[in-house]
Amino acid sequence: MILKKIIFTHGGGRFGNQLINYIHLSAFGLENKGVSIKQNVLGDYLHPKNGDFIVSNGKIDLLTIVETKTQNKFTKIFFRILKNSKIRFQHFFAHYFKSNTSLIIGERGNNIGYLFGKKYRDLILDNDFFELLGNKTLLAGWGFRNWPLVIKWKDVISENLSSVLKNKSSKVDNFTIGVHMRGSDFISHADGELYFSDIEWSNALKIIEKKLQVNSVIITSDELQDWSKILKDNDQWEVSSGSFGFKGTMFDSFSDLLRCDFILTSGSTFSLMAAWISNCKVIDISEVSNDKPLNIMKFEEWSKHRSFLLNWK
Repeated sequence: MILKKIIFTHGGGRFGNQLINYIHLSAFGLENKGVSIKQNVLGDYLHPKNGDFIVSNGKIDLLTIVETKTQNKFTKIFFRILKNSKIRFQHFFAHYFKSNTSLIIGERGNNIGYLFGKKYRDLILDNDFFELLGNKTLLAGWGFRNWPLVIKWKDVISENLSSVLKNKSSKVDNFTIGVHMRGSDFISHADGELYFSDIEWSNALKIIEKKLQVNSVIITSDELQDWSKILKDNDQWEVSSGSFGFKGTMFDSFSDLLRCDFILTSGSTFSLMAAWISNCKVIDISEVSNDKPLNIMKFEEWSKHRSFLLNWK
């Protein structure tokens, strides 16, 4: 059997979005023994221990954390232009050489601008796709999925991710609710349906805390918050060391969420991926009120929930 290779050049989005890409690519690689898959953008956060491929010959590789360095605005812009130019060249090269196939999901390859190659609105990573693959395929874009396959390989993939992302020194108590306070970038996304103010987050947490009688609350955010106001008169609330403005990293925040029993979210992929990996129950902030029972959802329920489908497809 000829080994087929997929180089996933670009998928857009941050850590949570890259993890969604990772679980679909990994499931496809685990199902099809004759494929090796490299995920370039994930390498900004996590890197395979034994080379460049996240999965190869039906075996998933253990990942290691990539410590990201703080960069100023101009440095970020420079490296983004450099990276995008490299990706465009890769797809240009693949398009004009028969030994490579360039597949783009969506017209622009997801926010990277025009790319050379065959265009698809969406793509299912299944047997038909496996037959379509050349010896080497460059894949760019966002809308490739196969949820039934991901669910089939969930235990293998989630255990692999948990082993590297769960920090053993985390001090999260039992029966804890975690929250990723997604901020101003959600004002414009999905017509603002997923945006909630700090006050709304705090009020929802108080309702849940009372109804579930949780031992503690752990809060994380990637935007600067007025923590003194949020924590005032809430003795059992803590801010994750990985939250913006603290000394920890994004991985510390993610590890804390992995250890929670419940996660309150408006649909951020960061929190939903933590729930998927750890089998944590999820509560939608838009449905929390004093007047009705809490809707506490397992994966089978929240993965089909309208609010989460706005950001989890």
